[in-house]
Amino acid sequence: MNQFVAKNFKGDIVIWGIVLVLTLISMLSVYSSAGSLSWASGTDNPFAPIAKHITLLGVGITMMWVFHKIHYKHYFKLAKYGAIIIVPVLLYATLRHTRWVFGIQPSEVMKYITIIYIAHILHQFNNKEISVADTILRILIPVGVVVLVIFPENLSMALLICFNTLLLLFVGRFPARGWIAIIIIIAGILVLGFLAYKAFPDFKFFHRISVWQERINGTESYQKDLSIKAIANGILPQGPGRSELKYFLPQANCDFIYAIIVEEGSIVLGAFIIFCYLVLFFRAGLISQKSDEIFPGLLAIGIVGGMVIQSFLHMFVAIGLGPVTGQTLPFVSMGGTSLIITGSAIGMVLSTSYFSTKPTAVHVETEPSVIGDGVSKQVVFTEHDDFYNNTDSDELMKHDIDDLD
Repeated sequence: MNQFVAKNFKGDIVIWGIVLVLTLISMLSVYSSAGSLSWASGTDNPFAPIAKHITLLGVGITMMWVFHKIHYKHYFKLAKYGAIIIVPVLLYATLRHTRWVFGIQPSEVMKYITIIYIAHILHQFNNKEISVADTILRILIPVGVVVLVIFPENLSMALLICFNTLLLLFVGRFPARGWIAIIIIIAGILVLGFLAYKAFPDFKFFHRISVWQERINGTESYQKDLSIKAIANGILPQGPGRSELKYFLPQANCDFIYAIIVEEGSIVLGAFIIFCYLVLFFRAGLISQKSDEIFPGLLAIGIVGGMVIQSFLHMFVAIGLGPVTGQTLPFVSMGGTSLIITGSAIGMVLSTSYFSTKPTAVHVETEPSVIGDGVSKQVVFTEHDDFYNNTDSDELMKHDIDDLD
């Protein structure tokens, strides 16, 4: 059994465990509210929502397993092909004023494609001078176009992409003059956007700004008020399936699932979920630190860092510290394609943790040296990267090292 697990499940074992824990919490939360979900969907089968959710979770875990088997060096090529498909779909969704196309949220896919792209660009410029022109042409314009397309229908997702990009630039030690160029250009875009909105407030491109103004000003506070009440009920937990507010809170199992989890499972369970996401980020930091190359390290930080930012944004909304965004809680919220896409992204992180980390000694054999008084030690390394012999196998390599101590 142990050999089967070791052979088929590679990468950071802690990340595997955290994902498993979060999915179990997700299944219990959705199952406890099966009655309210059935009532809301108009079906008489209380098991239909949980069956659908478990199926999607299963597909997400499967995609995580598939992607963790793919070497990270292939991800940029996959991202290029993915962008060719997703960008037209994204444009179509924006022109139709919708977030969804055939049950898929293209902006969710584009978020991870952008992370892969920025990590690749920073890898290319490793130990090289990045000019202002390169900053504009290879970073600001591509990311700006993506944000501009997503912004009209999904402002929170556009902001997440911006935050993820800034995180990668910070971790990738982006030069100071590049930061100055970014700040100046972003400030200029914001000023021009504000002036354009004031001049043409009825233009369809700005049609959701009024919604965000209501959310920020607190005039649209029905969901937030119920969510805060649910959090307050968590001081004395109601118990599994006994939430009082899940029948009244819109999107209780998706956009506000954290509030329902706290109401039923107490603030202790809520704190445990926060701990899980922080552990994920810590493990991504270790992967980045141990990585042999820039790209896989930045990829791990970008993907997990983006998930942590999204999770905290979700929780801030639930406790009333931010406007309603519609962002889900990764691996916990009941969702559709977001579960599958998130699983695929974590699979990429697991791939980087396995293929990019330095090999570790698993066996040492000592024997007298033929020449001199030294000691020849034969160290067996487990192969993780094609840096050694360009293969994706678990063969062991042997290196003779003199005077290892």
